[in-house]
Amino acid sequence: MKSPKTSWLGLKEAIRKKMADSIGKRLELKLEEEGIPIQRGYHMGFILDGNRRWGKKRSKSKGEGHREGARVVREEILPFIAQLKPIKECSLFILATANLENRDEAELEDLQRLIVKENGPLIETAKKHNLRYRHAGDLEGLRKRLPRMAAGVEEMEEATKGHEGGLLVNLCLNYDVETEQAWALEGLIKKGVSLNSMEPMARQEAVFAARWIPRPADIVFRSGVYNEPRLSKFLGSRPDDGFAYLAFAKQLLPSIRPRHLAWHLMKFTQRKQNLGK
Repeated sequence: MKSPKTSWLGLKEAIRKKMADSIGKRLELKLEEEGIPIQRGYHMGFILDGNRRWGKKRSKSKGEGHREGARVVREEILPFIAQLKPIKECSLFILATANLENRDEAELEDLQRLIVKENGPLIETAKKHNLRYRHAGDLEGLRKRLPRMAAGVEEMEEATKGHEGGLLVNLCLNYDVETEQAWALEGLIKKGVSLNSMEPMARQEAVFAARWIPRPADIVFRSGVYNEPRLSKFLGSRPDDGFAYLAFAKQLLPSIRPRHLAWHLMKFTQRKQNLGK
């Protein structure tokens, strides 16, 4: 006989799967309406905000807030997004370059320990849900400042590089969009590519071919927003981000659940873009 806890977990998973199936079908219809190949799919970016405030509200440390936020990403967010087949790529904005420059050493060291500790569980999540991890940002700068964090990210990349066809998860650490744009420009100059005579989509593909960077997001979700919605240099100045759907949730990251994502994704499927017309 199943225990009450096992029965509840099974029911919760069944409800979430049904919710994911419903949202997934709506996303497929939207891809078809917009003429986007299913192989390309959508890219969803996450600004993971609110861990420290969550901890403070509960008289807990910043580290405890970060640990609970990491658990929610691993156990709630990634498994749910992986079930949505039309979403082919997601980017997790974990540590901005500005954070690396301005946070105190104790908090950065706590974050480094957390990433190292999460390596194994995140790799297990990747195996279960066919995820492929990839670093986005200045890895060399991360190696110099937080070497164990950088090594942990590289370990996750190596462990999941064979996971083809599943969700690509960009781990944005020591990341900001200005550095990304500079790298893309540098790659174009080295290859002698001129963008002047190209159509917008061809220009975009040329930029990605010059140096790998995350593709522009179709949806950007930020947790922990009360009265100051902002993108914090996350995919915010990319070529077609002006047409991205921006979803701001007041819930702090440790309180985010799939139902919050589902609500915003439903709103996204109902949106009609005029793309500047």
